Amino acid sequence: MLGTLFAVTSAPALAAPVDKREREARTDFAAGRYQKAVDMFAQLFADTGDPLYLRNIGRCYQKMKRAQEAIDSFQEYLLKGKNLSQSERQEIDGFIKDMQALKASEAPPPPTPAVMPPPPPPPGPATTPRAGWGHDTACAAIGTTCDNAGERPAGSGRRRSRLAHRRHRHQPRAASR
Repeated sequence: MLGTLFAVTSAPALAAPVDKREREARTDFAAGRYQKAVDMFAQLFADTGDPLYLRNIGRCYQKMKRAQEAIDSFQEYLLKGKNLSQSERQEIDGFIKDMQALKASEAPPPPTPAVMPPPPPPPGPATTPRAGWGHDTACAAIGTTCDNAGERPAGSGRRRSRLAHRRHRHQPRAASR
């Protein structure tokens, strides 16, 4: 594990001594203090511009299961790393694919569509009074009996109008046997 993180770092060991901060960052990584290692590697990258630190930052985020940050670091490493071998690029691409899979597995499921109540049933046969029906027929059509059935308004030779019929009291019709 540690060998994978620092494989490229040890290659130029003959050229320059290892910075004390880099040793601390490696120690933090090995001890599982990934956020502390990220902070140290980020400072080293800011100071030196060496893209290798981006790879190490990506590995720390990978260990913390922070997929998007790891992907971003690995992609930036691929862009800024000038002399990467084909095997190094393949390894980083594998890390990116692993993090994309982690990201996809952690994504919330798509929202389920709201269940709409069924539409009301279509209206049955018309049961409202119709023009030309007599008062008793209108009461029968809406399923009621009327205490005013057969009454006529004062001074009128006609039965109640439909409007007047709707205003007076109806009682539910008794169930027939």
